[in-house]
Order: sequence, then C-alpha cells, then structure tokens
Amino acid sequence: MDIKAFLDSELAKVLLDYPDLFVVGNEHQVNKGLYVFILDGDEGLSIAQCGEISRKLMTRIEQNPEAEAERENFSFSITSPGAESPLLLPRQYKKHLNREFLITLEDNTKLSAKLKGITKDDIEVVTLIKSNVKGRTDKEGEEKSIPFNQIKESKIILSFK
Repeated sequence: MDIKAFLDSELAKVLLDYPDLFVVGNEHQVNKGLYVFILDGDEGLSIAQCGEISRKLMTRIEQNPEAEAERENFSFSITSPGAESPLLLPRQYKKHLNREFLITLEDNTKLSAKLKGITKDDIEVVTLIKSNVKGRTDKEGEEKSIPFNQIKESKIILSFK
C-alpha cells in the first residue's frame, strides 16, 4: 500500500468538512516514518482544529484494514505553517492584508512592502523603503502590482508593537 497516497486521499476527504482549510505542503521523514501535513486556513488554523482533523484522519485509517495493518510503520502530524514560514500559495495572502512583507522576486531582488490587495494573478503592495539595489528604482510609498509568478519567496515581517 502506498501510505502517502492513502493519507493524501483521506486527508482530502476529511477537509471536505472544512472548506476554509487547505493543504499548504507535506513532507515525509523517511527515517522516522513520519508524514507531516501543513495546513492553513482562510482565517488561520487553530491548535484545536489541528487536533480535530488529526483525530478524524486517524479514524479513517482505523476503518481501513490495509492501512491499519501498516499503522506500526508510520505516523503522521497535522500542523500549521510557522509564523516565520514563507507564504506558498496565493490563497494564504488574503488574511494578511495591511501586513508588512519581505518579498524576494525571481531575479533575487528584495522588496519591503505592505500588502494592499490580492487579485487572481498578483498582489498589490505599497513599498516601505527605497530600493538600494543597482538597477532598481523602487521608491518609498510606491504602489506596485507583483505577479505571483515573479515571487520567489514572501515572508511576513513580524511586528511586536
């Protein structure tokens, strides 16, 4: 049995009950037999939701004799992205309007900006500082539209004000 494919499929079925939640990524730590599923939500993801989804997935595993027979060979974890994790999907931006980001573009230039809007294809930002990268002319307070396909990495700038 392909445990990863089975877990992916069963998690997708569990998430049908949670339309505001989605899978951001997953990893398999082969030496530990651990499958880690990283979920996020349109309004965030609570620890309680992670526990509830984990229990529902475990119930589905226990109801499948073939998966249950493999149970001693694997474990899984449901988690949310950490505060310092980069955003990976366009859907993740929606809950971060008016937050500050450090955005690395595909050409490796970095841009500090405040998120002002999201469309199907891009994000709308206002730059926070003048760019000091040779060949760039970004100015503080400049409104820009950045296509998702030009974003290499986007991290929230944490503020403890």
